[in-house]
Amino acid sequence: MSKASMTMTKGTEFTEIEKGEIIGLRTAGWTFAAIEKQLGRSSTGVSKF
Repeated sequence: MSKASMTMTKGTEFTEIEKGEIIGLRTAGWTFAAIEKQLGRSSTGVSKF
């Protein structure tokens, strides 16, 4: 599967798994930009979560 086909489109909500990952990574001290790269999601969306 290509990376492009795995990328979520604009406006999609985070899955429960992504929400857990964001919480865990922020707790571990990750920056929003690093989380965005890890999840392949918008840093704006990550920071608003």
